[in-house]
Parts: sequence; C-alpha cells; structure tokens
Amino acid sequence: MIYDKKQFIAIQSTLRTKNHKANFESFVKFLSHSRLPFLKQNGFFLALLQNGLMKSIVLMQQEVSKLNKEKSISLKEGTDTKDLDLALTVNKETLRVLFTIADGIAVRSFKFNRPILRLMAENNNSGHLVKNSQDHISLIRRMLFSFHNIRIINDLTRFLRIGDITVIDKNGKIVIYEVKTDTKTGETKLKDVNSIFDGMKSGDMPNKQNRRHLVAQMAIINGRISIPEDVASVNDKYKERVGVDIINLDFQIKNHLKKVNELLNKSRTEILISDLLENGYVVNILSSDKTTTENQIEFLKKLKGLIPKWAEEKNGTTFRFSNYDTFIYEDGEFPRNALPYSVYPFSVDNCVRLMTGDIYMDTYFDSAFLRKKLENVGWTVKDGNYFDLVRNIESYKKIRRDNDQMFSTKDPVLFDISRETSYGTYNNSILITQVLSMMISLYSIDFLVDAVNKQFEDSKPGEGRYISINYVDETNIFI
Repeated sequence: MIYDKKQFIAIQSTLRTKNHKANFESFVKFLSHSRLPFLKQNGFFLALLQNGLMKSIVLMQQEVSKLNKEKSISLKEGTDTKDLDLALTVNKETLRVLFTIADGIAVRSFKFNRPILRLMAENNNSGHLVKNSQDHISLIRRMLFSFHNIRIINDLTRFLRIGDITVIDKNGKIVIYEVKTDTKTGETKLKDVNSIFDGMKSGDMPNKQNRRHLVAQMAIINGRISIPEDVASVNDKYKERVGVDIINLDFQIKNHLKKVNELLNKSRTEILISDLLENGYVVNILSSDKTTTENQIEFLKKLKGLIPKWAEEKNGTTFRFSNYDTFIYEDGEFPRNALPYSVYPFSVDNCVRLMTGDIYMDTYFDSAFLRKKLENVGWTVKDGNYFDLVRNIESYKKIRRDNDQMFSTKDPVLFDISRETSYGTYNNSILITQVLSMMISLYSIDFLVDAVNKQFEDSKPGEGRYISINYVDETNIFI
C-alpha cells in the first residue's frame, strides 16, 4: 500500500465512531445535490449548494483549529491525546470528503480537461477559509450568486488553486478572477487577466501569483501552456521555460467501470471480493463498513491472501493503487491526475463509501501485459527512466511536485516506444501519470494502447513537441 499504514489505521478507526453515520448521511445529501443535471446551467442553485458546503467546511476547519490547540496543551502537560487524535482525524477526513464533492463540481464544469485542471492545481492549498486579515467568506459570497453564469468558489476545491472565483458563461467561456477589496474605498472588485496585463510594463513579468493566473488563463484561451522562467524581479523579461500543447484525443475509452459497479453493489452484502478485470489487471474490495473491530484483522489478512502471485514479484513491472491513495494529505498535496470519486458513474452511496474509506478498493496492474499489447500492434518498446528511478519500491512514492515553481519536474517514463514510418522513426512515451489515470479511472489496458495509436494517427511528419492530453470521451463516461 502506498498510503501510510498509520494513516490507514486512523481512517479505519473513524468508521466506528458515533458521528460516522450522521456524517455519511450528510455526504450523501451534498453529493446527491451536486450531481443534479440542471446545476450545469443554473448558477443560482449551484451557488446555494456551494454556500452550504462553505458553511460546513468553515465549521470543520474551526473545529480542527480548536482541537489542535487542545492537543498542543495536552502535549505540554504530558496527558494522553488519543481521543483528541481520533477527533482530529474525523474532522480532517470530513473536510477531505467535502472538498472531494466540490472537486466534482469543478471537474464537471471544466469538462474533464485534465491538462487545464492539473495546471489549475499547480499551487499551494488555500488554507482555512476564514482569513485573519479580512472577511474573505463575505467577499466571496457577495460575488457568488448569479443567474447569468456558473460561478465556482475555487477555495472549496483542491483542483482550482489559482484565483478565487471561476466564472463560466453559457457559451463555455472560462474566466478566472481574484476577489480584491480596495483598501481606500472599501469597494470589492473582480480582478481578471486583463487587470494583470494593464499592470504590466511592456514585456515585464508580473509577480509570482499573478504569473500563475496569467499562465492558467492564457492556457484556457489558447490551448497551450506556456511556463515562464522563474525570475528574481518583476522587471525581468518574460522568457518561456517550457511550452506544452494541449491536444484533444477523441477515441472511445474502453473501461471496466460497469464491472466494478457490479462488484461495488455486491460489496453491500459481501465483505471480501476479488475479480480479474483482464489479464494482468486485478481489483480487490474490502467492505470495511461490514467488518467489526474484532474481525477486521482477520479480513485484512484474507485480503492480503488475494494479492496475485505476479504482483508479489520484485521485477518493477507491477503497480498497485487503492482509493485510499487518493486520500493523501502531504503539505496540502493530493493526486491531481485522479478524477474525484464524486463524479464516478456509481450510485451516490457507493461513491461516498469510496470517498470515506468504508470501501477499500485495491487495484493491481502488471505493465508487462501492456508491453505485450504494444508490441503486438507494431510498437518497439524499451524501458523508460522509471525503472532506474523507482524499481523495487512502491510506485509514485517519490513523485512529488515543487510548490515553488510550476511544472518544475518531469513525469517519469514507463516505456519509450517507437515505430518506423516512410518519413523516419516516430517516437513517443508512456508516462507514469498515464498509468495512474488508467488505474484510478478503471480503464482497460487498451486505453493506453489506443491513446498512443491515436496520437500516431493524428501526428504530422517532422513534428516534435511537448504535449498534454485531454481525453475527450471522459465527458461521456463520468457524471
């Protein structure tokens, strides 16, 4: 398991608290409302929903602050903090689920455009909604309600970490705004990318935060991500460090979501389920909400016994991922390449069970089967730098981003692939992040094969560039 063992045990302990059932019912209510189809066009009712989420999140954040103070006092006095630790975990996990529901609103509103969503997530988390310096919530709330367009509170999500409000009009145009109050007049204004342009000297760089805003907004407009060199002064000229083209791949995505949905429904009555999705691809499900304190260890041992033999081989080709791995909190970090479970085409109950940890869903994938599929359709396949970086350790463990600079690290490569054409050799790569996307989204192995085949089909001779892929068919798969 990639998820920390102590954290796993802590989450499991929250499932048996007296507040869990009440929290679960609240999550079901919020998620049900967030998935109503008319919210895609009705800005007023979406604002009401977000306002309710914001109130709940603020209450939880205030409780976390209070508990942290109590724990600090207990540690100084040398008293037991076990109850406080459990209460903190319950509140933090409640917050995480609420944010995941709001993430679903953001992802649907951005039409599952992974490159733009990943770009919008390239920033530190916003921290608590209640700011010491100003009444941030009132400012946001005043700008939230509109009948004419969709407005999203960015700070309610973990994806939208650039700007305060995202506005989407009826034609799908997306504009990011900062909410600013004039210290002299007290007037609140929405600041967009035009304000940044107006404040720039000809060719000069804006400050770091405005630069993020500029990069994100221009990527939305142009379909190209242009990341500038980091600079020491706002007077330094703009110089591109890396440019990434966003390409739309329009092919039917083969997936196992229907089969997994059947397994999840089965898990309502069965504690342990295992199924082979396809050769080299297995899913195991433990219904933690059906276990007791007394028999949980027994079922965890049985779950371990379900691990396929090929997954235990130390050859570096096997990947393991679970829904618990999307619970990661590491300096505000979370897996940005994972779609939130709030948008999955499962029942509301099952989505909430996946989000809370009532279900532990463990997935194994052997990339040797992917290699064989690629070779069968004519690709020459070589090991990428991933095997040198993290062979024989848990996948993704050390794949972290640098908060100080956008896209400061390159994604490790699983396979370098090539094929000969009449114009010369065509080269491509399969990244670890693409494997992540496949496993968490429960796509078939063919998804990765079809993606590179489609890229090859759409490519032009002599064309070489950095790209980020938007999988168009995802809007048809997810809610």
